[in-house]
Amino acid sequence: MISSAGAASATPLTHNAPLLKGPPITMVESPYDPALKCLSEHLTPEQKRVVYAVGSFPDRTGKLNFAAPDAAGSFLSQGNEDALMTSLAKTGVQVTNMSPTFRGMYDWIMMRAPAPARKQVTLLVPDVLVSGSMNSLDVKPGGGFEGNAVIKAGRRVNRLVVGFQANATAMPFNTQAQSGQVLTSFAYTKQLVGYENEFGVTDFFGGGSTRTLMSFTIGKQDREALQYASNKMMDVTAYRVVRDLTGQTACDEQFRQAEVGQVSTTIGIPEPIAPS
Repeated sequence: MISSAGAASATPLTHNAPLLKGPPITMVESPYDPALKCLSEHLTPEQKRVVYAVGSFPDRTGKLNFAAPDAAGSFLSQGNEDALMTSLAKTGVQVTNMSPTFRGMYDWIMMRAPAPARKQVTLLVPDVLVSGSMNSLDVKPGGGFEGNAVIKAGRRVNRLVVGFQANATAMPFNTQAQSGQVLTSFAYTKQLVGYENEFGVTDFFGGGSTRTLMSFTIGKQDREALQYASNKMMDVTAYRVVRDLTGQTACDEQFRQAEVGQVSTTIGIPEPIAPS
């Protein structure tokens, strides 16, 4: 008995292999974009001059994974701060970078630059600091597969219930509120859904000596894109912060209808806090 195994490659070892081409890069579009753009069209020039900074917005659910081959660290948050800065910018307000990278680089330059050069440096000081966290994650396992010794069929739906809270705080140079005053604060929840459909048959086929046990299963599974959902949560945060602090309610209906039949048909929007 002769056994052989091998692999063949059409590309010589001294040449680069052609790369598999997947879908093209596309702009990230959100169902909340129309509401954010609407805000930018309704804010007054004075309201657009208010400077917003993004603080920390971490994943505090405790679901960290660094060991698995497909691990991504924080399960929910993969750059909330960057996504929130993008969302705030869509509303037309001024956004300043307060990330640790920028602050470290600014301090490094100011320590080493000559005195005349330091006097020419200007810094966009924020009036409002936006921060928050993803602070709850509940797993709701699903059921639904039924069958007998021969046929098994069903649909299983699993859910992740994510909670996040956000607030806007007045910074020291804010002329409209006391430093450290919480100007608005809110909490939302989002259910992330995944499903699995399955149909299978296990039985004996044939007769006599050819009787054979055979089994086959067909199915499909899918789930909501987790990080895309996280970005939409940052869109909600940006809209609520700017809307609450400016009192602009003209875009509330677009905000509610952003995801018709899913979240925003019942999303809560209280009356905005009157600017002091």
